[in-house]
Amino acid sequence: MNSKLSICVLGIWLSSAAFAESWDFYSTTPEQLAPTIRACVIAGDETGDRENCAGLFVEPCVIKRPDFRRCFGIESEAWRIVLDEEFKMTFIEASLHDELSDIQRPNFRRRAETVCRAQVKWQDFLDAEGNSQRAVSGAGTIGRDYAAAFYHNEISNRALSLRQTRALTLARADADLEVHRDRVGLSPSELRDIYGSWCDLETGEIK
Repeated sequence: MNSKLSICVLGIWLSSAAFAESWDFYSTTPEQLAPTIRACVIAGDETGDRENCAGLFVEPCVIKRPDFRRCFGIESEAWRIVLDEEFKMTFIEASLHDELSDIQRPNFRRRAETVCRAQVKWQDFLDAEGNSQRAVSGAGTIGRDYAAAFYHNEISNRALSLRQTRALTLARADADLEVHRDRVGLSPSELRDIYGSWCDLETGEIK
């Protein structure tokens, strides 16, 4: 393990330890947790070790508060916030690329549409497979625990996957994209007003 990666892993471990000492696992909300996960993911851009950010809250939580589903649930919802931001930025970048392609190679103007539809299909998979996990594992506590772990794993993986697809853009540190990155907290309707169209995650259409 190289020194930068060792430092990153150590930092994540120390962060988990700090959670165990300073966070109230009975009152922490996803909204409070999301900035910490986001900061961990951004730090992981340097080392490519972002996957260690998944479980940052869960691991100390299940020790301090033996409520498996709630610990996973809080972090899963925090990852949903991060995922929403990553999707918005991925879609924005795809749309900007399509605008350029529309001039240079009009037949290849499909990135935004593909990103939009892929997210809808992923959500469909998440819902269907989550139901399957509960059905296979049983209707009791064990089944619900398995489902909680499944959602946590899939949501965090999706957020990290979208981040990875944008790695080259992030590495360029394109100053022109900073304005767009500052908009990821806006609602779809607000983004539609700015960009003229947006991805409808119900239908997979851009309108």
